Amino acid sequence: ISSQGVYAEVIAKVDSQTVELGEMVTYSLNISGEEITRPNIKRLCDSDVISTSSQTSMQIVNGNISKNYVLSYKFVPQKSCIIEPVEVEVDGKIESSNSLEIKVVPVSKTKDLDFVLKLESDKKELYVGETFDMTLTFKQRKNAEAVDSKFTSPELKGFWVKNESKPQKYEDGKYIITKIVYTMAPQRAGELKITKAQMQVASRSSKVDSWGSWIPSIKWKTYFSNELNFDVKPLPKGINLVGDFSINATVDKTEVKANEAVNCIVEVLGIGNLEDIKSFKPEIEIEGVAVFEEKGVIEGDKLTQKLVFVAEKEFNI
Repeated sequence: ISSQGVYAEVIAKVDSQTVELGEMVTYSLNISGEEITRPNIKRLCDSDVISTSSQTSMQIVNGNISKNYVLSYKFVPQKSCIIEPVEVEVDGKIESSNSLEIKVVPVSKTKDLDFVLKLESDKKELYVGETFDMTLTFKQRKNAEAVDSKFTSPELKGFWVKNESKPQKYEDGKYIITKIVYTMAPQRAGELKITKAQMQVASRSSKVDSWGSWIPSIKWKTYFSNELNFDVKPLPKGINLVGDFSINATVDKTEVKANEAVNCIVEVLGIGNLEDIKSFKPEIEIEGVAVFEEKGVIEGDKLTQKLVFVAEKEFNI
């Protein structure tokens, strides 16, 4: 198999080019090539990069190995801007991405509210078991006082919550913003709904007693988010996995004595229903070869399984 002739390129993308003030943008660099030097990007649109992530995949086309890297950067733009091309070293050469324009518009409709609760999803059409992110955003005007608050989460019937991020809090203009990202997957097909989240906020007020005097009091008000609707389709026949995965297998040795153990580590990295991946224990139809397995372990977006081979003669994994 040859890796020669692979075309190197860098393509920049964003998940949304027009956003409301306070919304997060994911800027991604899609890089094709064998070896890359990752750029050190700390600020975009004069805003700090909040988090970064990366994915690597590989495919074979006409005997050629093609690698693809996706580097993602999350940030909150505070003004409209143009993200200039980013230079990346790919296979020893400098490649440049395309430029992108980001338009930031004022908060609409809810601009006069002291508190705003919002649900967002990066996907609306899904397959059963397909992973998606739901973002809960709570905005509080800086000069709005809250004595107490009570949060009621939305109903998540028909969904499996795989992960809940820690609250991310930051200031943006006149608002204090709190975001929580839920990594979820639908459990069944059909039209599924995530109901409105609620935030009850208590603020200071006053009222007149029977003697005509003003006395302090607490006033509660409930703020509702939007609902989210999803069209969930069953997996096609014969398919039980959906997602974006890469797989790699390594062994600790390739030359052993008879009946000496060979350890094989299988790693699957990606976004999807890793929990539905079955054991990689192979059926080796060679007499004198024994295969042992350990249960797969999932940590974040990686599944790892250890296989042990003991044989009396040569064999292939």
